[in-house]
Amino acid sequence: GRDDATTADYVNATRHFFALRGRAALPPSAVADALLWLASDEAANVSGLELVLDAGHSILPPYNPNPIVDEG
Repeated sequence: GRDDATTADYVNATRHFFALRGRAALPPSAVADALLWLASDEAANVSGLELVLDAGHSILPPYNPNPIVDEG
């Protein structure tokens, strides 16, 4: 939204927007599914885990103050 923005500024600002394409707010069943998995035998070796259920929001600035940037 800046008049002096460059193409690089635009690319950086929209770098991770693909992660949320077509995603609305998570339904309660998403949390229920995660809890069912944690209570299942499939997660028997999981401990000390913070399971983030945010549909990718944590990779977007300003949610993640240090997003991974591939300067490739």
